[in-house]
Amino acid sequence: RYKMNELEFCSYWVKNYQIDSATNIFVYSDFPEDYFFNRIISKASKSKVINEGISNSNLFLTENALRGFFHLENLNKQVIKHLEKNHFHYLDIIYTMVSPSKIKLYGKEPSVNVKETNNIKDWNDIFCKSFMITRRITKVKHLLHQNRERFIFLLAEVSEKNNRKIPVGCCLLFENYGSMGLYCLGTIPEYRNKGIATTVIKKSMETANLK
Repeated sequence: RYKMNELEFCSYWVKNYQIDSATNIFVYSDFPEDYFFNRIISKASKSKVINEGISNSNLFLTENALRGFFHLENLNKQVIKHLEKNHFHYLDIIYTMVSPSKIKLYGKEPSVNVKETNNIKDWNDIFCKSFMITRRITKVKHLLHQNRERFIFLLAEVSEKNNRKIPVGCCLLFENYGSMGLYCLGTIPEYRNKGIATTVIKKSMETANLK
């Protein structure tokens, strides 16, 4: 269910192209370097069908001057060889944390207030600063407004000496298929390594348990 949740979440940000009966390409052309959103998904289980999807995807990407990243759960030598033949290169591994009903997170716990918010402007500002994509702030804001009813926005704030609240971190919660997903977890650079993200995750768990 969490995989379906993730793909559904991505669909609100990207264009979805059906390449063949077993292959879909999600494209977020404004963030061509982002391998979370720009993904190629193969539903095939046989290497021959996966390889056909790789070739078809490579042709589509080349013709449309797009970048794509294959997401595969199980790699074998034949598939790896075919990926390399089609000019794909190994980049990274994405881990998905599936939470039990109760989870303990350890680390520093600064004085941080994490709250649900309807203030998309502030949330978007922190998100774009956290991921260093402020050049895309208007585009992201438009997408968030389009889907504001589908997402739960969490914003982390710290207090200055004069009690002024400063937004420093964020995440989105998205519920579908009986699963609550946590996405877009970020902290602005000057407040990293202070336990902000840990506190946001704890709040997210509490929120998910109440939904």
